[in-house]
Amino acid sequence: SVPTNVINVSSCGTLDQDNAYYVLNQSIDVSSGQPDCLIITGNNITLDGESKYLISIPSFLGRIVDIRGSNSLIKGLNMTVLLPAISLSYGIYVNPSSNNNTISENTLSNVSFGISTSSSDSNTISRNTIISSSQRGIFIASSNTSTISGNTISNSNQGISTSSSNNNTISGNIISNSSDGISTDSSNSNTISGNTISNSLVGIYTSSSNTSTISGNTISNSNQGISTSSSNNNTISGNIISNSSDGISTDSSNSNTISGNTISNSLRGIYPYFSNNLAIVNNLIVNSRGYRVFFSGISRGIYLNNLTVLNGNSSFYDVESISPYSFVEFVNSSFNNSYRLSSTFMAFENTGNAMIRFNQLLTVNGSDLGRDVRLGFNFVSVNSSNLGFNKSANITFYGLPTNIPN
Repeated sequence: SVPTNVINVSSCGTLDQDNAYYVLNQSIDVSSGQPDCLIITGNNITLDGESKYLISIPSFLGRIVDIRGSNSLIKGLNMTVLLPAISLSYGIYVNPSSNNNTISENTLSNVSFGISTSSSDSNTISRNTIISSSQRGIFIASSNTSTISGNTISNSNQGISTSSSNNNTISGNIISNSSDGISTDSSNSNTISGNTISNSLVGIYTSSSNTSTISGNTISNSNQGISTSSSNNNTISGNIISNSSDGISTDSSNSNTISGNTISNSLRGIYPYFSNNLAIVNNLIVNSRGYRVFFSGISRGIYLNNLTVLNGNSSFYDVESISPYSFVEFVNSSFNNSYRLSSTFMAFENTGNAMIRFNQLLTVNGSDLGRDVRLGFNFVSVNSSNLGFNKSANITFYGLPTNIPN
């Protein structure tokens, strides 16, 4: 509720009174060339636009709302730049060391950067609508432990972007028609969950970003659904990706877990490239237009566990490796479809029962890997008619009795 002792705001200026409640009581037409409009220097301030009035700027090189204090609430503002092509503008900008602010229920259009924070922590950016940002809808730079949730962003170059920002939560946002839906650069231990992203070049992209969780997102009609580059020890789980060229791709990214994802109508479902120690577990690939799992570049320590493929394009293989000297281990995979692997080290394991590890590079192909290599309690069977498997191997049986008399 709005208190009775509010301070009305009817023009650009400085809001410097701590613990004050400021209310925008009329629209503001900002003149071109003015560097900043509303400058917040006080702490514990509320700036309330009541979603009734418009801050409009013909063209702008500056910040419409410039936050320099902490613990403030900015809500209900409507702002637009009328000539965005000649502008480099910030809608709401949070300065260094301005922490614990809440930016909520604002509408911004044609602003270069919708909402930006720089070296400021523990901010909440929620339920804002951002339209047609030429640079980034929401940009978090060197800012940690913030929450970005429930925002709607459309027709922006990048929807939500972080740089050198750690331990943030990005959840429940709706992003459409952006180059990158959500991107992180040199940002670690972030949680990206429950977002809906459509019609982007890349749904979610991480670069040099480690130990993060990407889960429960829905991504459709993107060239790449989820893509990582030089990003390690991340978990990518429970995402639903449809109508993409690459469902999930990793480039020079190690020790990641890709689990429980559903990928449909992709050209390549899961695509590791020069990536090592990947656990690919319990994924479902449906109606693939091309390769289901495709390895390129030397990738070692790839663990395929319980991969399910439905209605794949018969002109392509379910698993294909063109990566010489890669190492792939199939674990508990009732994998009854096609494969082609070139100069690849291979192992198969039925957990708790048996394991076979080939000692030489294999070049093999076939229509039913589950038939050609079968494992169970106390047995391993290899289809000798597939000459590619006629190589030496080490076989291990588990759970055998140890009290057998001589």
